[in-house]
Amino acid sequence: MVIATLAAPNEAVRAAAIATFAVVSGWSAGYYYLLMCRSSRLATVLDAGVLVLLSLSAQWLVSPSWLSTGKSWLLPFVSFAAVAYQYYTGVLLGGLVAVATTAGMIVGTVIALPAGSSSDSVVTACWSLALAALARVLWTVVQEGGVRADKATAEADEERRTSRVRAAARAANRALVDSLHDHAASTLLWAGSGQGGDLIPAMARRDLEVLAADGKQPWAEADLMQLLGVAVELVPLTVDLQGPEQLPLPGPVAGAFAGAAQQALTNADRHAQVDAVEVRVTSAAGQVGVRVVDHGIGFDFDRLDDMRRGLRASIVERMAAIGGGARISSNPGRGTVVELWWEHV
Repeated sequence: MVIATLAAPNEAVRAAAIATFAVVSGWSAGYYYLLMCRSSRLATVLDAGVLVLLSLSAQWLVSPSWLSTGKSWLLPFVSFAAVAYQYYTGVLLGGLVAVATTAGMIVGTVIALPAGSSSDSVVTACWSLALAALARVLWTVVQEGGVRADKATAEADEERRTSRVRAAARAANRALVDSLHDHAASTLLWAGSGQGGDLIPAMARRDLEVLAADGKQPWAEADLMQLLGVAVELVPLTVDLQGPEQLPLPGPVAGAFAGAAQQALTNADRHAQVDAVEVRVTSAAGQVGVRVVDHGIGFDFDRLDDMRRGLRASIVERMAAIGGGARISSNPGRGTVVELWWEHV
């Protein structure tokens, strides 16, 4: 409208442009108010009506010399509105207001067009409807793409939730199997074979405590040396335990170390044919390590049927679950070394 005012050929057109500018500015405020009141349909219908009236006033607002050469400042004004309607209205309402504003622009241009002038302005006005149709197609494609993206995201989220539930169930089952293997099964095996002697009652009490605590919230912090001390007392071997006086660690980490070390001690008692085992605990440069060494008969990794569960699940997988690691080194006649480690994050 600033262009209309500056390009006005006479005072009458300039005055009409200024008055129109004032009216449209006032309506813009009312349009904004209706949108804020969530009356978008009413606002759209009234806005289209204002544009139709504006288009029908082209003979008083646009210079005839402009129209005769195919120019009009009203054309982009109306075209932009017809396109914008498609982005926030339904198909029916958007189509109706686009047709109405385009028809108003065509009729107003024909009325204002000087005799014998080029029809370029009328053709351009007709293109407003084509632009609105293209805008509707584009917006429909964007909406459908958004729906598909939302559906794909929801399906991916559901799959992730399902995977987490399955993983949690598998972890719970593994933990239960590990607990039974490391504690109750070992105690029953020792009792059935006549081994363990006076340690059997203590081992049974420990097993009951472990099974009773299954599924409860793990303790926040624990002293690794204390847990290893308990593990050492529950095997019928002479264990040389060396390390710092105390070594506080996160509860799950200390528990994993103690469980893996106890399994290594159990394996040594069952298979190594030794009376004594060495356990060394180190903590330096942010890394905690536990080393269990026996000088027994050793074994061949190709023949692990008897100890595969204890080595893989109770030692290797247990340390991997806390972000640590385990390495088992053994050869027939050369003993076995089990190394466990975990780094502070």
